[in-house]
Amino acid sequence: MTRRIKIEMQTLSAEGRRLNVVGYRPTPASRFAVTRAADRPEGPWLITHVRSGCGVTSILPATPRKLTMTDKLAVIAAWEAMTHLDWSAFDELPQVTPDSNKFPLIDQTKASPAVRAMRETAATILNA
Repeated sequence: MTRRIKIEMQTLSAEGRRLNVVGYRPTPASRFAVTRAADRPEGPWLITHVRSGCGVTSILPATPRKLTMTDKLAVIAAWEAMTHLDWSAFDELPQVTPDSNKFPLIDQTKASPAVRAMRETAATILNA
């Protein structure tokens, strides 16, 4: 079972609204966390880049079953083990702050190799 460390943070909606989210990440230094809106405990679990609050759930491949929080946390833990990847496209995203009002956009060209490896790793984990 993947370790779960509780996290509370803010993210930005595409419209620039700040949202309080709660969730878990596998290590205190994890780049990603499984989160959902703090005021919607029945809401879906999403994968969020911790520093920027940017959602990255779309990286996950399509699966025939609904993914659980535990599934997504296992994927994040596998991503964290991929130390050979160039994470700079994610690390360069601006940090979400109380003054943030613009949704962060990732450099697609720079992120492409990491995203491709992340998607392949997720498929392996979820189809195991």
